[in-house]
Amino acid sequence: MSADLREVGHAALSLARTVIEKKLKADPEQYGALLRSPLYPLYKLKASHLRIVYHVEKPSREVWILMIGNRRDIWNEESDEILRRMSVARVQIDASREATKPDHDKRASESRRKQR
Repeated sequence: MSADLREVGHAALSLARTVIEKKLKADPEQYGALLRSPLYPLYKLKASHLRIVYHVEKPSREVWILMIGNRRDIWNEESDEILRRMSVARVQIDASREATKPDHDKRASESRRKQR
């Protein structure tokens, strides 16, 4: 996200933060619009000249902010980076969830993984 800050600046990031707090906390699927391939099923949220790209983790209703960028640049220049960030976020969050599971849940997960 620090790269996004350098690109958009502090004032724009403040605007994005306000929109995120107001809209995404309330209902991320209602306020955002689904993106088309190759970024489907990610969402975008408009905030003035900015676009906020995010993912909604359905079971837990977690919102992962993947990128904040200028509307003119984000789609043409950043699609690959958005997808990379999604992959990294998925790995990090899965690892975090695995680390916080009780021991008996970890053993069951490992057993299921070995059976595949």
